[in-house]
Amino acid sequence: RNGVITDAANLVNLLIEKKKEVFILTNDTTSSRDSHVKKLREHRFKSKLNKECIVTPALLAANYIETNKVINGKGVYLMASGGIQNDLDECGITFSGHGPDPLPHEKSDDAELLSIDLPPQVCDVKIPKSYTR
Repeated sequence: RNGVITDAANLVNLLIEKKKEVFILTNDTTSSRDSHVKKLREHRFKSKLNKECIVTPALLAANYIETNKVINGKGVYLMASGGIQNDLDECGITFSGHGPDPLPHEKSDDAELLSIDLPPQVCDVKIPKSYTR
């Protein structure tokens, strides 16, 4: 069942049948909400659990950015995996710098990075980060 608690689907499905509002909260930054919906289907969760019922770190970050108006039209500098990219894009948050961080053995232009007026940053902890970023 790969990470799904035994009988979790049964409990969630029962709550849905009883007309309870159910949300799935995840700390997974590698998958988008659409990917989570697909995984829930594979583990027998009811189809009423759609992506609107899934709360991800990217969704929370996008909500915070929008609510607090922290980007001033610049977008965010993103150091994170694909799941965050997809969810921020879907929420209308523009970003640059997406993709894996260069590792120490990879060449990076520190001078260029230091000259950029960086917007707020969104970062996950699942991928290695170099000191530069």
